[in-house]
Amino acid sequence: MSAGCPQILHEFSFDPAYGFSIEDLRTIRHTGEEPKDFDVFWRSLRRKADLHPREVSFRELPSPHAGVRLLEARYAVWPGYHVGAWVRLPENPADVCGVRVVGHGYSGRESPDEEPANPRHLTIFPVAPGFGISRNPGIPSDSAALHVVHGIENPETYILGSCVSALWGALDVAEVLLGRPVVGAHYAGWSFGGGLGALMLPWESRFASAELGQPTFGNHPFRLSVPCVGSGESVRQKFLRDPGIAQALAYYDAAFAVRRLRIPVVFACARFDPAVPPPGQFTVANECGSLKFISEFLVGHFDFHHPAEADELAHHRKNLDQMQNAVSGSENDPSLP
Repeated sequence: MSAGCPQILHEFSFDPAYGFSIEDLRTIRHTGEEPKDFDVFWRSLRRKADLHPREVSFRELPSPHAGVRLLEARYAVWPGYHVGAWVRLPENPADVCGVRVVGHGYSGRESPDEEPANPRHLTIFPVAPGFGISRNPGIPSDSAALHVVHGIENPETYILGSCVSALWGALDVAEVLLGRPVVGAHYAGWSFGGGLGALMLPWESRFASAELGQPTFGNHPFRLSVPCVGSGESVRQKFLRDPGIAQALAYYDAAFAVRRLRIPVVFACARFDPAVPPPGQFTVANECGSLKFISEFLVGHFDFHHPAEADELAHHRKNLDQMQNAVSGSENDPSLP
């Protein structure tokens, strides 16, 4: 039974609420120090991605939806790394009224989402290097143990940099298909995709809004100090063997990155989560200085149904609507970041 969420029974050897009350979570901030060259590092990484040709290619696939094309795209992240993505768009590209990039969890992705959120959107489902259609020689596909620590000793070689570059490249793929620049895109990602989105967005001006659900990679000093399950525990165990990796991880702290956001964001954070410690999730949301909406969920990464679940989802949908309204009215509202 969890001290922070007393009605949730579980069999973990640790408290997936970590003893934090909801009041604690709403006020937690990052107390660590950013690397002084944080911005320099990320701008350099972005330049590295931009200087290498994307080498975009497409393969038409049977589409289960009338009037909607389904493509498999392949493109370069940078020399040596190529990734795949699925793209869904109207049969006539001139009908596209919006661009969405959808991240995935740390288990990878085997197919695009089944139903189009909007058949007039161009929606891209990129797959991070190492998984499924983005397998690359030398990159492990075992997310829980090996992928998350690949190259972690140095921020220049850490695999998360390539995963972020795959999200930047998704918009380049959209521009090839549309034959025009992309502006006002929306990013959506949960868990692994939420953490990558937080790291990626400050360096990409083509996004106008985002949804970051249960974002990982936030507040590494806390994450390294507590047990969890899955990829986070692999990083902690690596840290116990090699404490020096904390220096590299500081460049990949999602809570540092979101301080630079200037677009509306909806965060979804869980109070009880054995895979992504809730204090890390809420730190990411709390450190974001732009217009934001925070949806609070009782549980994350845990199969537990409760009476308030429908209300939580309804509130999250309301937050997404508010964010969209803010984006739609931003041109006429000088107060919007």
